[in-house]
Amino acid sequence: MFDASLEAAAELDHPSLRRVGQAPDELRALAVPRITHPSRYFLLVQSGDEVLDWREAVAYYGGAFQHVEGGG
Repeated sequence: MFDASLEAAAELDHPSLRRVGQAPDELRALAVPRITHPSRYFLLVQSGDEVLDWREAVAYYGGAFQHVEGGG
């Protein structure tokens, strides 16, 4: 999930995302294979997001409170 999102974000033409494409190894070092203490998380995601597949986010944040909104 993380690598695909990182690559997609790097391709978007937005000034605040250009840095993401320049530091992928640093971001990968922060990635965790799964969350601990799901009660600490609240997922807000839109089903039409261009970068993140909402189904992957729902699976990754399993057990956390989640709100999936249609559109994007």
